Amino acid sequence: MGRVWYTTREEVQDAFDVREAAHRSAQIDNAIASASDDIDGWLNRHKHGLAPRIATRYFDWPSRQYGSPYRVWFEENEVVEIDSLTAGGILLVENTDFFLEPVNSGPPYTFAEINLNSGASFTNSGTHQRAIAIVGTWGINDDRKFVGTTTEALDVSETALDVSNAATVGVGSVLTIDDEKLLVTGRTAVLTASVLPAALTAFNADRQIAGLGASFAVGEILLVGSERMRVIENNGTDLTVLRGYDGSVLAAHSLGATISSFRTVTVERGALGTTAATHSDGSDIEVWDVPSLVRDLCRAEAITRLEQEFSAYGARVYSDEAERDSSGTEVVAGRGLTDIRKACARRYKRKFRKRAI
Repeated sequence: MGRVWYTTREEVQDAFDVREAAHRSAQIDNAIASASDDIDGWLNRHKHGLAPRIATRYFDWPSRQYGSPYRVWFEENEVVEIDSLTAGGILLVENTDFFLEPVNSGPPYTFAEINLNSGASFTNSGTHQRAIAIVGTWGINDDRKFVGTTTEALDVSETALDVSNAATVGVGSVLTIDDEKLLVTGRTAVLTASVLPAALTAFNADRQIAGLGASFAVGEILLVGSERMRVIENNGTDLTVLRGYDGSVLAAHSLGATISSFRTVTVERGALGTTAATHSDGSDIEVWDVPSLVRDLCRAEAITRLEQEFSAYGARVYSDEAERDSSGTEVVAGRGLTDIRKACARRYKRKFRKRAI
């Protein structure tokens, strides 16, 4: 994938009503990657972006020439949690030797301070350069949502992951299993243990599938024959499906027809600074919960890019409040995109802080 995306291929497909096809998927993927890069620039984030990444980062010793020698600013870095902080080769203990701040609004945290009630200090070992090493989770958050469990054991080299519920997992999702993060790069259908409890006719109105409420989740895409169906309602017992979904052909299906679901995802192992590991059958799978404003902006930016590409960059959408460049030319595709950009910036734009000489 090259980088973490802030929305998934499926979310853009749903919003823009783009049918599944190999060339369309490539276009969507490129649009999402480009939009994610643009968002990082818009929010003054460096190349690592907003996603939670395990890494070691280094900072200069804040000597007494600084106004607060007991404080280390993380500058363009923001940290969600710290595993270890070493100053001049001495390991300091969080909440005993130092505090992460701002305590009332973090994470993410933007600086660390020595606990002035302790005997600790930020020291160096011969040079002030890179005297402080911090190992931790860097990014805007590491919030996650439970999405299911693995349905088989996973070794360190496997890249095909079967999940019990793929409704909230898409191409571009960041998954966490135990301590490992994985990037979803593709998905395929896998045969389930369920079959049709009754025949279905080739009519859109024939949308009820009885008795399978415990087997599938709202949002899952089912494959019966060559027809795709999307689950739009589940009352716990019966399913309501959208027939002929994603450009597939509406067809009749017999009693006992097998049902597949897109529960096999292709993953990039050991992502975001983690290490590929073995995982047992039934391990919990969590997905990174991208901040909603960032996800919405990424989807909107990707759709705008696709609309321009599909129209050979000739599409223009005018509004009374569109932004204009210095020549008066309209440069934003409508008030909606402008508003969501500004809303996202108000909430997540980082102050561009650099050290003064």
